[in-house]
Amino acid sequence: MGMTISWDTGLEVAADGRGLVGYAGLVLPRKMADIAGLTTGLANAFRAGRGDKLDRGVVVSAAAVVIVGGATNFSQVEALLAHHRDTFGITGSGTTVWRTLQEMGGDRVAVRVAVRVARERARARKKVWAMLAARTQGFPTVTVTGKPLVGWVLVDVDATIVEAHSDKEGAAGHFKGGYGHHPLLTGCTNTGENLRCLLRNGNAGSDTAADHVLVLDEAFAQLPDTGGYSRVLVRIDGAGASHESVEHLIGLNTTRRQVVFTIGWAITRADEDAIAALPETAWEPYLDQDGTIRSQKLPEGGFDQYGDVAELTGLNGRITKNGWPTGLRLVARRVPITARGEREAHTAGKAGGVEGDTALEADGQPTDPAAWDDWIASVGRISPAVVPGVTIHDPESA
Repeated sequence: MGMTISWDTGLEVAADGRGLVGYAGLVLPRKMADIAGLTTGLANAFRAGRGDKLDRGVVVSAAAVVIVGGATNFSQVEALLAHHRDTFGITGSGTTVWRTLQEMGGDRVAVRVAVRVARERARARKKVWAMLAARTQGFPTVTVTGKPLVGWVLVDVDATIVEAHSDKEGAAGHFKGGYGHHPLLTGCTNTGENLRCLLRNGNAGSDTAADHVLVLDEAFAQLPDTGGYSRVLVRIDGAGASHESVEHLIGLNTTRRQVVFTIGWAITRADEDAIAALPETAWEPYLDQDGTIRSQKLPEGGFDQYGDVAELTGLNGRITKNGWPTGLRLVARRVPITARGEREAHTAGKAGGVEGDTALEADGQPTDPAAWDDWIASVGRISPAVVPGVTIHDPESA
């Protein structure tokens, strides 16, 4: 190979003003890719018995590094790589990067390359996560409503809009009225990593269950299989509220892994009626991530509580009557109605002049009651509504 991971041999930090290079911080992520085995792994994924003048692992790693540095197109990638030629060595032109990426999309051979690349990414991630866990502070922990979720990995699934200002492959009109692409992403909140990005046309549906199932499977394949990462919390907005997505999430539970989730849930007339019937004592304060009661600044000065949460499970029949799996809980949040809410004519009057949303939550059929308690505490202080004749489903008996 024309380039190996020994590019940093003899590299040093000096202050003599000679041979300086901009974006010097890019050396760190590039070296991290080498240490984690990602550069070598990617080279093996692309190589498949062939010879290249340029190591494809180096090409991809170097391109990723300059994207971290701010490159947003192939011309900028090429310019930043040329700037770092004395640092990283020859890493290929923008055209070389383009051809390399093309090898992962299209025919069956490209699919096999993409599978091997995903496998190498998972191997490198396992090594990096072990390094993070070995630190004094341990593996990054996410805090929800003031409680550190020790031992939990949080996976967020969400689609986003990427606008295109010219005709591009896959670009199309999207649901917000613009033109571009509509990728579906999964990320690890603990580390800020992108686990999987499903590239989609701009007119792709927001709630396509098959896409959610695909990215969930591929995201979970990126999680290390060691016991320290066997408790996973998945968060999806209302686009994930389909029977297929919910059933698939429940099916991801194994004897070695527990999966819980919270999913947005479109409010219907039945929900509004159930919310209106709730006694005021059923509502608990809406908490911020740090565990404090969320407040809002009043126009006349001072602060006031911003919102509340309450449980609707069993009050409206939506879950039991529509064939949803057992063990699900329906939680509502109410917040002061906004000007936008008034413009969109939300029928929030029955809930006391407020608007909000509902969420579907599940414990994934836990076998450990303490695990369920931990989950409930993690999402906020939610109390079952005390309504005569209504029995709130007990997840521990699921």
